[in-house]
Amino acid sequence: MEHRAARVFRFASFLFALCLLTAVTGVIDAARAQSRPAEKRIALVIGNSRYPKIPLGNPENDARLIAANLRKLGFEVNEQLNLDIREFRRVLREFARRLQDDDAIAVFYYAGHGMQIDGRNYLLPVDIQLRDQEAVKDDAVDIEDVFLSRLDKTRSKARIVILDTCRDNPFAGKTRSVRSAVGLAEMGARGTLIAYAAAPGSSAEDGPDGGNSVYSKNLAQEMMVPGLEVEQMFKNVRVKVLHDTKDRQVPWVNTSLTSDFSFNPGAETLSGEAARQAQIQRLELELQQTRKALEESRAAARAPTTATATASTSTASTSPTSPAAGGPPKAPAAAPAAAPRPAAAAEVVKANERYASQLEIQLERARVALAEARAESRGEATTSLPQGLPAALEAAEKRPTALAPAPAPDRSRGCRDLLARASIGEPLSTSENNYLKQECK
Repeated sequence: MEHRAARVFRFASFLFALCLLTAVTGVIDAARAQSRPAEKRIALVIGNSRYPKIPLGNPENDARLIAANLRKLGFEVNEQLNLDIREFRRVLREFARRLQDDDAIAVFYYAGHGMQIDGRNYLLPVDIQLRDQEAVKDDAVDIEDVFLSRLDKTRSKARIVILDTCRDNPFAGKTRSVRSAVGLAEMGARGTLIAYAAAPGSSAEDGPDGGNSVYSKNLAQEMMVPGLEVEQMFKNVRVKVLHDTKDRQVPWVNTSLTSDFSFNPGAETLSGEAARQAQIQRLELELQQTRKALEESRAAARAPTTATATASTSTASTSPTSPAAGGPPKAPAAAPAAAPRPAAAAEVVKANERYASQLEIQLERARVALAEARAESRGEATTSLPQGLPAALEAAEKRPTALAPAPAPDRSRGCRDLLARASIGEPLSTSENNYLKQECK
C-alpha cells in the first residue's frame, strides 16, 4: 500500500513539474515573440575595399558593423565582401528573387566605390578595369537598371537602399566616386527610401583606415535607438555627420515610403509619450555636450597663437567655407601642428554653433510634439506654438513650402538658409531644390 502511494506521489510530482516547465517555456516564447519584429526582415550588405589600384580602408569594416547590427535587429543578413562583377550581379539578382513572394522589409547596404556617368549611378566591383568611363558601364553595376527596377516588381512592403559611396575618385586616384561627375545622381523608386552618405553631386569621407566611415558609424548607432521611425533616424544621422565633418558632408535621403518602419521597434513602439520623452532626453543630453564643446572651442579661438597674422588673414579671405561660396561648405585648410590658425579655430566655433542651433530646433520641435499629443489626448485644441520656440523654427514653420526663394541681393544668405533647412530634414519644394542645385554650388 505504501509502495503504491509512493508511486502515485512520484507520478503526481512528475506531472506538476511537466506542467510548470510547459508554462515557463510558454512565457519565454511569448516574451521572445513580443521582442521580435512581426514582419519578415531581409538584408543584403556588401562592402568592397580591395580594389587593386584604388583600395579603400573602411568598407569591409563598415559592412561588418552594419551587418552585425542588422542581425541584432532581427534581419536575415547576407553579408558579402569584395565582390567581382559576376558575384556582384549574382547576389543582387538572388536578393531581388528572394523578395518576389515575401511581404518583407528589405534593406540593401553598400559601401565601396561608386560613380555617376550621364546621370546614371554605378557601383564598382573590385575587379573593375578603369580604362575609360564608357568602358566602366560594361564592368560596373547600374544600380537602377540591375537592382532598383527588380525591387520595384517585388512584394516587399518597404525597401531601404543605403549607399555609403562617393568616398573617393577612382580616376583621380584619390577621394569613393568617379570623376565623370562628382558623387552620385539622385534616384527615386516607388515604395523605397534611398539614403546617400553625401548629397547628390558631392563626396563623402572614408574615415581613418582600419575604422569606420563617419556615415556608417553614426548610422550603426542610430539604427539601434528604440522606437525611432526610419525617416527621423536618417535626419539624426544627417545632423551628426554634419557635426562630425564640420558641415563638409551632407547626407541625403529620397523617400517614397508609404508605411511606417523602425529598425528597432523596441518597447517604445508605443510611440506615445514614452518615445517622445526618450527623444527629448537624448536631444537634451546631446545639446548639453555640444554647448560644452562650443565653450571649449570659443576659449581655444580666444587663446593667443603663434600663427602669423598674414596667414590668418589669407585663410579667412579665401576659405572654402566662406558663405560667399554657397553650397555645402568645404573642408577648412589644414592647421599647423604647432598651433591652430585663428581662421581654423573660428570655423570650429561656427560648426559647433550651427550644430547647437540645429539641436535646439529639433528639441523644441520634440517638445511641441509632446505638448500637442498631451493636449490632443485631453481633447484640447492646440492653436499656437510655445513662446520659447526659437525664431529660426518659427520662421521655418511659417515659410510657405511652395514658394521658391528669389535670388536675394545677398545670394549666399539664401543658400545658407536652404542648406540649414535641408540639414535638419525640412522638406524643400521642387523650385527650392532646383535653386539649391543651380545657385548654391
